[in-house]
Amino acid sequence: MEVRLAGKNLWQKVILLLLVSGLIFAALYKWSTVVRVVLQLGLLIYVIRQKRSELFKSLIRMPLLPMTVYMLFVGLTVPFSVDRLESIQSWMRLFEMYVIAVSVYHLLENAGRVRAALFYIIVAFGFACIVDIQWYLRYLGEKWVWGAIWDAPVNFNHHNTYSAICVALIPVAVTFVIAGKQFWMRFVAAVFLIMDLFLFYVLQSRTAQISLAFVLIITGFFLSTVKRKIVYTAVVVILFVAAVINIRHINPRWLDESVGTAFGRTENWGNALSLIKERPVLGYGYGRKIYGHVYTERFGELRFKGHRLKIPHAHSGYLDRLFANGIIGLLLFLWIPVTVFAGLIRQVIRQREDWIVARAILLSLAGTFFYLFADIHDGVQWGLMWVFMALALRLSQKPVKGASPLSEG
Repeated sequence: MEVRLAGKNLWQKVILLLLVSGLIFAALYKWSTVVRVVLQLGLLIYVIRQKRSELFKSLIRMPLLPMTVYMLFVGLTVPFSVDRLESIQSWMRLFEMYVIAVSVYHLLENAGRVRAALFYIIVAFGFACIVDIQWYLRYLGEKWVWGAIWDAPVNFNHHNTYSAICVALIPVAVTFVIAGKQFWMRFVAAVFLIMDLFLFYVLQSRTAQISLAFVLIITGFFLSTVKRKIVYTAVVVILFVAAVINIRHINPRWLDESVGTAFGRTENWGNALSLIKERPVLGYGYGRKIYGHVYTERFGELRFKGHRLKIPHAHSGYLDRLFANGIIGLLLFLWIPVTVFAGLIRQVIRQREDWIVARAILLSLAGTFFYLFADIHDGVQWGLMWVFMALALRLSQKPVKGASPLSEG
């Protein structure tokens, strides 16, 4: 598997580099909103100019149709929101993700560009990992010991969000390490994988760790031979047993009494379902802040272990969709990953061109959507999910041009 700076000319190479690296770097810091939006609009204009004949048709046809329908539905439900201003602002963020996905889908139109995009993503997040690792070591100083939690990361807002990103990027990094033909590419991917796993360890997100376990389990189903499946399953079982035995060293938070209630999540989920039953069709309105306001008015602040906890969201991406836009909104949202996973699974099972890349994206998205059962998407994690879904749709729609069969190495 090779990675090259794909493009017919220098201008196309610059466009690709901006798309897959600039968007992510711009999202790392709060002051970059204007830069990010300007960049996205510039790329959209470029796509419209270069792909005008096929762009608008693609938005109302498969496989982009589910994204288009969901984005439009959320916009049409704004008048029914309990906080229209918040819904408008949140819908604009959703539209931003839609623009990113459409741009990725139309610009990364061949195998070389898809592989290059994934590699640039690894490099971009690698710089973010370097920043947080050096801050982590500096913060703890001489007090640093293995297992000291890093619950205030510099990037990506929250240690759970950061951990979810780590999980999503592990299958991609492993794929480059195993299947990469160029030594420098394998080396860069290996260095990133080490940093990624180190941060995943010290961030100590239990939800993310369960998601990684899920990814490890389902990986065995997508290996190419029975022998590899048997060996892989045996290794995974040994790892799981070792992890349980050494759970105090891996993540002592699993021994906390809060595990029984998922740190107050169970009560939050129950109250969220009570609210959803009152407005099951169209929900309360799209927007993260709406849930916190409605919840507080009805139930007040959640009490847990002697503390009063504010509830900003439902702690579940799927309950969030139900609360925001009702059963219709949830079904339309799920239409997107169903389309994505169906295409990727066909690509992997039939071992079409670049099926190993498709498998990496499949496992990444599987971990992300499993994570959403017990937590919410946030910031860069949300954007990364849309980018990966767009790459998946591009790969699975038809055999990509310029690809050569890949081996697992």
